[in-house]
Amino acid sequence: MEQILNRRTENPVLRFLKWRYAPFLIFLIYAIIVHCTMQLGTDDDVLFAKALQDEGPLLHYYTTRYATWTSRLLLETVLIYVIQIPLLWKILDIAIFVSIPALLSFLFDKGNNWGIRWLFVFLMVLYPFHDMATAGWITTTVNYLWPLAAGIATFLPIKKLLQNKPLRWYHYVINIPLVLFASNQEQCCVIIAAMFFFFLIKQIICKKNWHYPAIMLFLCALMLLFIMTCPGNKARLAFNTEYWLPEFSSLHLGGKIELGFSSTLYAFLFMMGPCGSNYIILTFTFLLFLAALKSKTSIFKKIICFSPFGICLLFSLQPVLNSVPILNRFFSRINTAMTSTGTRPFSHLPETIFPDAVLSLICLAIILSMFFVFQNRKRFWLALYTMAAGFITRLAMGFSPTVWASSTRTYLFFYIAVIIDAVLVLMEIQENSAVLKMKHYRFKK
Repeated sequence: MEQILNRRTENPVLRFLKWRYAPFLIFLIYAIIVHCTMQLGTDDDVLFAKALQDEGPLLHYYTTRYATWTSRLLLETVLIYVIQIPLLWKILDIAIFVSIPALLSFLFDKGNNWGIRWLFVFLMVLYPFHDMATAGWITTTVNYLWPLAAGIATFLPIKKLLQNKPLRWYHYVINIPLVLFASNQEQCCVIIAAMFFFFLIKQIICKKNWHYPAIMLFLCALMLLFIMTCPGNKARLAFNTEYWLPEFSSLHLGGKIELGFSSTLYAFLFMMGPCGSNYIILTFTFLLFLAALKSKTSIFKKIICFSPFGICLLFSLQPVLNSVPILNRFFSRINTAMTSTGTRPFSHLPETIFPDAVLSLICLAIILSMFFVFQNRKRFWLALYTMAAGFITRLAMGFSPTVWASSTRTYLFFYIAVIIDAVLVLMEIQENSAVLKMKHYRFKK
């Protein structure tokens, strides 16, 4: 009775904010506005709209694409049909876009934690959705956003397993097609395979039901084998090397790893500002610093936790701070270091080693901050593993001559990993605050 009275007297705005579906309703409105302002029929959308006309029957299209260009046959099957009806694509894409924060909230929200739901939505709004237009809106979303949503959906049964609930036959029937669709995208295949491997090991160690993650991991492995043996991927690699990045053929293994490392973190951490911002990583590092402030850690640890946020904030204010001579030289040294083949630290020149040294120190500071902040060690390892898996999906682009030509759409999975980690940090802050309140209450009694 008291709870009912409290709800009636509660501020209506606060009541709306706490409503389970409020964040997703707001995000739905945002998604509709974004899709209403899109300009369709550009870039690769033009090619795929005429694919069946140019290539003939579907079987002939499959054999041609598999032999000469790509292994993404499942994705392109959906693409070449949905692109014929742009309105249908818009409806589906809005639903899929909104489903991403909704699915993530369902996975991580153990009760009625409205803070988690709003943070997922807030960070998804911060995601630079214009990245999904870099190869044409329809082509890019079907090849990146849709596999992401399908991949996230395949982890819903994992939550049931962690709650010691049995899985039904329909969980397998629904999720097998989803995991095949998601893993047909190379980056998505890597990250969901890594996460299923993590949960498989966990279930085996805990002596619990491991069949579902094992089956999903097996299907990801089969798809990865299909991708690696596809002759079209090899043909595309040769063509793209000659067309986009001839210097790529001269890179050795270390050079390709460095190219993936520096190109990923350079854009993710340094390319910030009013026009090319990365407010997601800024929010994540701020939450790390906030968690450190709220925990009982030493001043030294708090300074380490502040450093990633401080550096990200520094670069986000670059347009303003360029007027300071010493900072202008520092920014210039960083901004001019990146070349088409990375920073090339193997030349042993100081100016080429400096950027990678800065990037490595930031990475180390983020890892140490996470270690200091997460008192829940299981959560720390999950956060670290998620971040590493997301990072590897973009690092792998160093092994592709289209590392630059593919533009910013290839950061999508890394963005999602950072968003998940930001929510894990918020959960840690909430738990620590609850513990402090409980201790304060006991002390007053």
